[in-house]
Amino acid sequence: MERVVITGIGQVSAVGAGSSALWDALVSARPPEQVCRFPGLGEYAAIRIADWNAEAYLPFALVRRADFAAQVTAAASVQALADAGYDRAPEGAGLLLGTAWSARQSQEKVIEQYLRRGCKGVHPSDFARASFNAPLGIAAMATGATGFSSALMCGTALGYAVDAVRAGRAPLVCAVGLSVYAASLHEAQAEMGGAAAAAGHPPSCRPWGKVPSGFVPGEIAVAVVVESAAHAAARGARIYAELCGYATQLEHGLGLRWWSPDPEGAALFRATLRALREAGTEPAQIGAVFSTANGTRVDQAEVSALCRVLGDRVRKVPVTSVKPVLGETYGANDALGAAVAALALHRHRMPPCGGRENGEETEIPLLIPDRAVELPDAPALVCCLDVGGVWNAFVLKPWTP
Repeated sequence: MERVVITGIGQVSAVGAGSSALWDALVSARPPEQVCRFPGLGEYAAIRIADWNAEAYLPFALVRRADFAAQVTAAASVQALADAGYDRAPEGAGLLLGTAWSARQSQEKVIEQYLRRGCKGVHPSDFARASFNAPLGIAAMATGATGFSSALMCGTALGYAVDAVRAGRAPLVCAVGLSVYAASLHEAQAEMGGAAAAAGHPPSCRPWGKVPSGFVPGEIAVAVVVESAAHAAARGARIYAELCGYATQLEHGLGLRWWSPDPEGAALFRATLRALREAGTEPAQIGAVFSTANGTRVDQAEVSALCRVLGDRVRKVPVTSVKPVLGETYGANDALGAAVAALALHRHRMPPCGGRENGEETEIPLLIPDRAVELPDAPALVCCLDVGGVWNAFVLKPWTP
């Protein structure tokens, strides 16, 4: 089976742009200062991208035809390819987008225009920007990608990218995860379960707390370039890590209440075992876990699954979550988790879990570092939960030729 490696990472979020800005923010474990409250949701907080300047990354002609979601998607894709050593995507390169609701801002704008003035109130260009795959199209134009492309619901894009490279359908694929602000959806989630954390500066997302804090929505576009190891070696590319196993498991019955999974974590447990099996890795070999914990009942499900997977090593393997710094990123979770794990393996360090500056103690049986720790040359496990109840598990390894 063709070995698949990660060679490029790009991102746009509240902590800045590029992989270095992402890493520095996670190591400091401090949420960004750009914290905004949702209109109409004064008691809830969000981590949003501020002071966005699309023209710093994209030509003006492309900026004019793209909405915010498409702009950040394209910018992250351009960054990832540049990080991988490309000015433009090579011939046949693929582009995949994973997102929970894509260009929701433009969709809400079109609906509002239609309700006010009917069909005459909706400009054709606004309608085009509101389509689910609009960010993908803008990213393709920005990068020059000519291979296969698809916009996928939730965060399965990275898994599809791995399959495509292994099957030889593309020399490399840029997999992008996108999460942007959508007031109506966050309001609905808050009304259904009170899942969003109370507003504060910084927001109060505390994974694994004694009392669930709730999640804080976050905005991000994050892109990961995956390619065959042979293709990367032939061009002398820098390799962050090898992505050697992944699996997906649907937990039935969750739907939009994705933050209330089975506390036993059975679905994640099954996905993790399948990912480890595909990677040829034993549970005893795992050296780090990059969690999807976000301050809701998701945390307990993950703890239960990890206890079963790691066994008596559960208190020895460091576990971290990026949600206190970046927020809940929905369909971008998979690409973000893999990007952070790849950076950590490449730098031999794991970022701490933020949101715990107050020294809050928990009774969970996990090793949660409060500062960056050194990592051994061992496989890392990435756990993700997407809207709709889809659990994904990825296994990454330090690169060895």
